[in-house]
Amino acid sequence: MIFHAVPAKVLPLVLAAAVILVAAEDETRQDLSLFDAHKLEALHEQRVQWMMERQADPAAGVYRDFRAAAALDGVLPFRVQELARAAGVEILFTQREPRLHNGVLWTLAPPEDVPIPTPPNVFGSAMPPSAKELKKLASAFKQRPTEVAGLTGGAPLATWLKLDPDKIPFAPVTLHILAKDLTEAEVRASLAAKRTYVASDWLADAKGFAFWASNNQGVFELGDRLPADPRTRFNARFPLPANVRLYRNGEVVQEARNVRALEFPNAKPGDYRLEADLEAAGKTYPWIRTAEIHFDNSPRQSLPGFQFNDPTVDIVRDIAYVDGSANLKQKLDLYLPKNKRNFPVFVFYHGGGWTTGDRAIYTPLGIHLAKRGIGIVIPSYRLMPGDPHPAQVDDAASALAWVAKNIASRGGDPQRIFIGGHSAGAHLASLLALDTAIQTRHGIEPGVIKGVAALSGAYNLRFLPMFGTPEQRRQASPMEYVRKDAPPFLIAYCQWDYLGLPLQARDLAAALKKHFVPTRLLYIPNETHISEVISMLKDGDPTTEAVLHLIETGQP
Repeated sequence: MIFHAVPAKVLPLVLAAAVILVAAEDETRQDLSLFDAHKLEALHEQRVQWMMERQADPAAGVYRDFRAAAALDGVLPFRVQELARAAGVEILFTQREPRLHNGVLWTLAPPEDVPIPTPPNVFGSAMPPSAKELKKLASAFKQRPTEVAGLTGGAPLATWLKLDPDKIPFAPVTLHILAKDLTEAEVRASLAAKRTYVASDWLADAKGFAFWASNNQGVFELGDRLPADPRTRFNARFPLPANVRLYRNGEVVQEARNVRALEFPNAKPGDYRLEADLEAAGKTYPWIRTAEIHFDNSPRQSLPGFQFNDPTVDIVRDIAYVDGSANLKQKLDLYLPKNKRNFPVFVFYHGGGWTTGDRAIYTPLGIHLAKRGIGIVIPSYRLMPGDPHPAQVDDAASALAWVAKNIASRGGDPQRIFIGGHSAGAHLASLLALDTAIQTRHGIEPGVIKGVAALSGAYNLRFLPMFGTPEQRRQASPMEYVRKDAPPFLIAYCQWDYLGLPLQARDLAAALKKHFVPTRLLYIPNETHISEVISMLKDGDPTTEAVLHLIETGQP
């Protein structure tokens, strides 16, 4: 597949004529064997089989996959809209004023440097087919229109056979745009960043395909630029088994045949892109061609300065919140605004995948938030695998019960207690706030929790074996306990969060809103899963300001 930068003013014509080259490069325009009835039938049967086998998981990253095509010339706008919806096209490139109508975004053509495939069709680009060839094409198109349109590029065939535009409304090769939302601003931002791939959707719908890089910092997708990290790996997932090639700086670094997933660990810096092909009836068909993910040599972002003491904050460490326990993990630290009374209280549960982490790591955060006039409580909790679930949420509940009973003696207002956490801590805070049985078991009165700040958490644990049996995983999932009388929720996720967490944030927010629970879904750009919580130490940080707003107003 060849990519060219196409001027925006001619892009609609190029998109309409974009063709996948399905024949070998030395196959001439006189060879019409591709259009023999038995070959078309074999290709059709394979396409049907792919439709039945296709497994398309929902997008687990920040971005959603939108299919884009050029608007048709000479067709009334309302008809173009109907054809787009029927073809699964969500973005129409047009010269009209940008607008969103019935699930289809009308927008201007992409920038000139967005890669568009423009290989020739099997007949060449200079001359139309002969009368004899046209006769065979017309017969073949009548038999199998989708396959013939795909093999010829669609638009040229429509011209040659003088077809109504409804017969071949869009090019069989589609530009896919990864964008956070279907809005003009988000689509333009994704086009500028080249969060795109090209797919032969006439062969098989490519939605469900994903290509990403990951390390301890987070997950990075098409068009992203990630900093140096020796633990970086590249992964891909396909809705169908495909033959795959992974390129680094233009050179193939890994190949695999007939796979649904690809993994490339210990990656070196460079620009990575992916190609995937499908095989049918003895031929190889180009299917997916991606833009690049950029893996830099640059160091990680600088971190804000840490404070481990402050004259305006009283720190009280190592308070046991379980009577009679000598376990260091069942203790909490307090960060209290000095010389103040009746201040609101925020209980923050740390992250670490339920297996690592400790309250001591979060001293700078405790001080930073307490300086804003809030009492901060940071507990530790027992960790897996030594202490399996529900030890973690039981400890989270015990710490909250201690706060509800004792914080007034420390100057806090027991009527304004909020809870939250990051990553695994967000899961614990959400589960504790939503599962009233846990609260009852630990003697926590209804209504104690006035709000929840869940930062990049997991809320549906059905795919986490560490939580036990499928039923135990269900019981450990906050999504199972969404209810109309839940406390207000702030749910945050970031641009380079771990795979699956953006989707879980959106799902939990949608479920809460469906039950009319006051809920705010907050997207934090330009942060990784790790830097999101570290950046809370910066002045004006959007995550910090959102958490403080929740605590100060009682509303997300």
